[in-house]
Amino acid sequence: MSKKYQLSKIKSSHYYTFLEISELLGVHVRTVQGWHKDGLNVLDENRRPFLVEGKSLIEYLKRKRAARRTPLQPDESYCVKCKAARKGSAGTQEIITTGKTLGENAKQVIIRAKCEKCGCSIWKYTSDRKIKMLENCNPKYKEEDKSLNENSSSKLRVYQNKKKQ
Repeated sequence: MSKKYQLSKIKSSHYYTFLEISELLGVHVRTVQGWHKDGLNVLDENRRPFLVEGKSLIEYLKRKRAARRTPLQPDESYCVKCKAARKGSAGTQEIITTGKTLGENAKQVIIRAKCEKCGCSIWKYTSDRKIKMLENCNPKYKEEDKSLNENSSSKLRVYQNKKKQ
């Protein structure tokens, strides 16, 4: 399910055929048939066309969406190549302030690093508050302030993991 379906288009008290679902969500009818084989409940298995209650369709799509999510620890990012939560390899983590504000007191930052397993570039968008909490909880991180370039006002903070001895 690579697409985010607009669940607000689905009426929970309405009954839909597979064709109506495909038109409503912008997917092929075969995709909806695959969902049926995968566990989408229909009203009556013996009657054609299959009818799906809107409430059942919403629950099914929420279950599929939740199953794809990967929970991340504060010091992890999602590696697209490994398809798993990974930590950045030592010495490659960079924290870039974007200049955008999140709420009243927080600023958006990007954590960029190299995957510890495959070396692929991994990114995580978060707030500077979470970075400060990570620094307080994990004494292995060392902070260095460097400017990206002389004309830029944004700061780049590089965190290097101390090697375990």
